[in-house]
Amino acid sequence: MKKILLILFMGISILGYTQTTSTTDSTSKLVEDSLEVKVDRALAQSIKELSTCSEEYQKWFIGNFTFKRGQMDFMTKPIPPTPPKH
Repeated sequence: MKKILLILFMGISILGYTQTTSTTDSTSKLVEDSLEVKVDRALAQSIKELSTCSEEYQKWFIGNFTFKRGQMDFMTKPIPPTPPKH
């Protein structure tokens, strides 16, 4: 009888634990949907993709699409053709 009560108590406590952890997942979903998190993920993905490219492509990309803060120029000539990516 004691073993049955012990097993029943353990089962109920495990079920209660899984129910309480699932309610905290809904709040983390709100954090995952935030704009800041999406921008961080996109930036990390872009950096990862650019790190696998050839050095020539990286120099081309940085020269054409990245600017220092406060020093953005408007391009007066067309963007040169893209070198091989890998």
